[in-house]
Amino acid sequence: MKKMRFQWAALAVSAAVLTACGGGDDGSTVSNNTTMAAEGFWEASLSNGEVVDLVVLENGETWGVYTNSNDVIVEAFNGKTTVSGGNVQGSIKSFDFVDQITSDVTFSGSVKPKSNLSVSASYGVNFQATYAPQYDQPALLSNIAGYFSGAGRSGNGAAPNTSVNIEVDGTFSADVGLNCTASGAVSPRASGKNVFDISATFSGLGCALGNGTTTTGVAYYDTVDQTLLVLA
Repeated sequence: MKKMRFQWAALAVSAAVLTACGGGDDGSTVSNNTTMAAEGFWEASLSNGEVVDLVVLENGETWGVYTNSNDVIVEAFNGKTTVSGGNVQGSIKSFDFVDQITSDVTFSGSVKPKSNLSVSASYGVNFQATYAPQYDQPALLSNIAGYFSGAGRSGNGAAPNTSVNIEVDGTFSADVGLNCTASGAVSPRASGKNVFDISATFSGLGCALGNGTTTTGVAYYDTVDQTLLVLA
């Protein structure tokens, strides 16, 4: 059994380790060809004990979650990042699971490629993030095939018995709890980095996004902790 950290960012549901934070991002390529300076998986610890997990893709598409000191997901976000020289800026849509509020947020800062990222957001959050070199490893389905289980969280309440089973071909099924399941598939992203593309369809009357809703996004596998972060 693998340690689970399986997070869907869908701006409406989380299972927390399964989070849903949905997006509306079309995945289009950012015209600024220096965007890749910020590409990667970034991690930061805030002064209040919260942790930020952030992934910036090769096209500037940006996903992330906040977890508190008790390892409970409190916020998820999705948007775009651009870079000019060593300066970074962008905009995201953020969902606060505690207050059930969606916000449009802008941010700016600086980046040193594959080293550190400094961000100041319009809603008062500032952090210094460090680069995770595991991002540069290839995405292998053999790494994530297996059964994941752990505590959960949802926009509809707690889901303590969340479980996900990923097959060697990338198809998966999940019991999100609260009369909601999910199924879909993951596949290595064409960038060659340690990122997977994912599609997940929710089924059940208890699903916060509604029965039959399909989300798309990305997944990142931490080869050190053997945990999977899914943002869709």
